[in-house]
Amino acid sequence: MSNETPAAIDPDMFAAVFSENWDNARYIKSERISFMNAYSVICAGVLALLQSVQASDLIRIALLFFMTLFSLVGLPTSLRLKVNWRSAWQRSRL
Repeated sequence: MSNETPAAIDPDMFAAVFSENWDNARYIKSERISFMNAYSVICAGVLALLQSVQASDLIRIALLFFMTLFSLVGLPTSLRLKVNWRSAWQRSRL
């Protein structure tokens, strides 16, 4: 068995693998940014609604509960994307 790296054996294959891993990392980063944009817009809308509407306490509590639930759903999503991004980054660094 040879001690040579795969890049020394086939540089074209190394370039293709590196390119795929880098594209995957960019896609994951783009997905994270899209999720954070959606999260920011929804939170801003809920906060604006809470401030502008003269609603009952029940509606305010329901909106705050929605924000909390949305945040709790978003946390594992964000963590999963972070793990995927780090994995893609490590693969591209070889």
